[in-house]
Amino acid sequence: MPDPADLTGRARIRDAATALFAAQGFHRVTVRAIASAAGVSPGLVTHHFGSKEGLRRACDEHVVSGLFDEHFERDSPGSLVRSLAEQVGAASAKIDYIARMLVEPGTAGDELFNRLVASTARRLAAGREAGTIRSGCDTHVTALIVTGHELAQLVLRERVRSALGADPLSPEGIGRLTAPALELLNHGLYVSDTTLATTREAITRQDSSTPTP
Repeated sequence: MPDPADLTGRARIRDAATALFAAQGFHRVTVRAIASAAGVSPGLVTHHFGSKEGLRRACDEHVVSGLFDEHFERDSPGSLVRSLAEQVGAASAKIDYIARMLVEPGTAGDELFNRLVASTARRLAAGREAGTIRSGCDTHVTALIVTGHELAQLVLRERVRSALGADPLSPEGIGRLTAPALELLNHGLYVSDTTLATTREAITRQDSSTPTP
């Protein structure tokens, strides 16, 4: 739905496209369908955005604009998806659009994912500095894994909803997911460190036996 404070024809088109792209994907939505949802002619879509690709870029920019504010950056590791939902609204088309950006090919999706990984890396670094986060063998990969783990709730939202019996972005879903996730992050999955030690030894042996080009 268009923002009440932004009801120009261009904004109606952009907001209608955001909702349709989020629900159906970029390639399945036609300019005619967008124009119909916005209550304008297809020619007006072309007039304002040049092409469907131009409209997609405008939607990308609108959804991501202002996302990485100071509040977002201050949130703790493990709260990435909750922060996204709070920023754009868990029930809004924008959160579904973000999920679509992350799974469909496109430069904007690549850039968004890289920014999310960088944001996680900063949060983890702040935690290490404060003594609340352990140091790892590869901080970049740790940030990548944590980001992927969190975004699974978003990009697999409907699958998680079905398996959990609650929307993972709802208060009930967040409540059920938070304690087990923190338990896993705080205490790990395996009872002993044997698996980690064995894996590290195997990687070391493999690296030492790989010929140098």
